[in-house]
Amino acid sequence: MSRRLASVALALLLVTSAVAIAAVGGAVAAESENTSANETEPVNESVDGLEDVDDRDADRLTIDDLERGGDLVPGADPSMRWLSDQGSVYVDYPSADPLAPSAEEWEVQNVLGPGATVERDELTLNAERPRDAGSEEYRLVVVHWDRGSVMEDGERIEYAENRDVNNHSIAFDGPRDRVTIDLPNTDGESREVTMWLETEDGDPVDGARWTFTHQSAPYTVDAGIDTMGDLLAWGALVFVAPLALGIPVAVKGANGVLSQTGKGPMLPGVIYGALAVAGMFLVAVWGWRTALTAIVHRPLLFSAGLVVLAFWAVLEGGGHDTIRALFVRDELAEATSPSGEDVHDTVYEDMSDRRLVRTETEGEYVLVESGIRPFLARWFGVAPTLDVSELSTQIDVRKGKWDKGFVADPNSERALEYERPRLTLDLTKETDESGWLGTLSSIRWNVFAWSLAGGLFGWMLGPALLGLSTAVAIAGLLLGFLIPATGVKEGTVEFDAAPVHYTQARQVLAGSCKEYADAATIDELEKIAWSERSRTAIDARAVQSEMDQTVTEAMIEDELGLSGMFDAESNDDEPEEQTEQQDRQSRGDETDETAMVPADD
Repeated sequence: MSRRLASVALALLLVTSAVAIAAVGGAVAAESENTSANETEPVNESVDGLEDVDDRDADRLTIDDLERGGDLVPGADPSMRWLSDQGSVYVDYPSADPLAPSAEEWEVQNVLGPGATVERDELTLNAERPRDAGSEEYRLVVVHWDRGSVMEDGERIEYAENRDVNNHSIAFDGPRDRVTIDLPNTDGESREVTMWLETEDGDPVDGARWTFTHQSAPYTVDAGIDTMGDLLAWGALVFVAPLALGIPVAVKGANGVLSQTGKGPMLPGVIYGALAVAGMFLVAVWGWRTALTAIVHRPLLFSAGLVVLAFWAVLEGGGHDTIRALFVRDELAEATSPSGEDVHDTVYEDMSDRRLVRTETEGEYVLVESGIRPFLARWFGVAPTLDVSELSTQIDVRKGKWDKGFVADPNSERALEYERPRLTLDLTKETDESGWLGTLSSIRWNVFAWSLAGGLFGWMLGPALLGLSTAVAIAGLLLGFLIPATGVKEGTVEFDAAPVHYTQARQVLAGSCKEYADAATIDELEKIAWSERSRTAIDARAVQSEMDQTVTEAMIEDELGLSGMFDAESNDDEPEEQTEQQDRQSRGDETDETAMVPADD
């Protein structure tokens, strides 16, 4: 058992560490590529075309120009803009879905249109120019900004704040060319972006402007890892070390729980298979962002989840083997034997089929049932145990679906008196008050107080857990309610074994029945044998009598000289149409007459 658990733990450790480090390595590689490709630095000075609101606050800028988009090309996609008289240019961006198939270098994935949200930190400009077009350089200005507002003279004025400007020098070469630029990571925040093209002289290209929203996917945020050494050190610290320490603790804790409960939830494999498939589907469709973000930015949560998974796996696969036991009680009634005596007869049998798990105490078994609630009841309560070490009425079963059998006392009420432990929801308590005051005092208000405290704690803790404030708050609300409100009703088990002589009497009765059956079989065989022997003797006696009669008749005919005398009498008695048979008998008589003439001694 320990070797198997160690293998499972090692497999979990290696697989999860490799997946997590690979995911973070991909994020680091993308971040490094963005950093190396971006040759510009943000500037905090005003940009041509942006006007100040007033002299009191130079950072408050009107958003009219920033909200103004470019001139659309009739009949073209919404991202197409004229590139002066040198052709046109459009912008596309890659998909943020890591499960999407990788695109070719020339392939356009998502065209940048009005209202688009870019989740990756890069854009691609696609130029289409005349065949004889040469190399031409431009400057691309990218402004990230946020919306702000201020009340002045009772009127709300909107302005652009927190603006970050990046200038990119690009060059288009030939009739068709693609240029990829990098965007600064927004740390998962949503920011407005205004982008336009300028010539080398700083003159804006008429109509070549784009507006969109940029919100970097959480898993693309810089994790503070720049080299492969940093990546390996990070993986060892947040994955290998927690799993190497947590899994042995989880195994030991699970074995401690099994020593009390006997067995885990014992859920069928179909349920776990369905949960695994549903979980993978939900993660693939909706939760892959959260999963990747957890691996990159909250790796300890991911490691803690794997430790919990190892704990649950030991609960399901650990403990002693489960045996099935059948408890039988005969329901007796008064009856009269064929000889007229008063005897007992079995009307029916009361049976109880239970699962038992051996404990560390010799001869002691824990009664277990499958399911989450019975398992929690055994864990937080006291699991009922049955001591069978001194029961002489237990029977080992060699064939059948049971492993052991127990014969109960016929005078007991049931074959097995068993009440499993149960979880209860206690929202009230006993009180001496009466009326409405007694009703209010009987309510356990501390349960609702703990529930509100759990929800508030979850709401405060949510931002630190990947921003899942609502989900964590609901979980805290439920846990704060269920933990203090849930109680356990202890289970009981009672078994009255039949007296020792009861099972012995059943065995003696079975043996007597077998002997009687054997005796009846032998008697039948003897009757058949004697019947066969008797039938053979009768046939032999009839043949001998017929032979004696034939010889006597032949001797009388010879003495009297009356040949065929007995044949004539016989012919009078037989039907005359049997002529052929008479001829054969006449020839036979002559043969007999010749053969049976006695010698003159």
